[in-house]
Amino acid sequence: LCGDRIDNDFDGQIDEGCPSPTAVPDAPVQFSAAVSGANVSLQWLPALTGGPPLGYVVEAGLAPGRTDWRFPVGRATHMNAPNVPRGRYFVRVRATNSNGQGPVSTERTLSIGCTS
Repeated sequence: LCGDRIDNDFDGQIDEGCPSPTAVPDAPVQFSAAVSGANVSLQWLPALTGGPPLGYVVEAGLAPGRTDWRFPVGRATHMNAPNVPRGRYFVRVRATNSNGQGPVSTERTLSIGCTS
């Protein structure tokens, strides 16, 4: 655990390898998405590298890599969206802190009410 001033790996060094406090967070990991009818559930874990995240932003678009909507979710590592309109969406999440935004997570494709 970076910044706790404890030799967590018992190698005689305290907080070695911790990111600079001025670093942006790395991309969230284990990003997953589930669709149930018109309801979407997203969840992720913070990266173990990069600066400490102070919040997250979920991005969604109508094409890969495109951002048509941004949803700040604070420090939460999950988001539920009820009654999502029919369509195909490309969704990702990124961490932010006072130094800026980190890179996006893996992108997930969600199909809501699509038959093919």
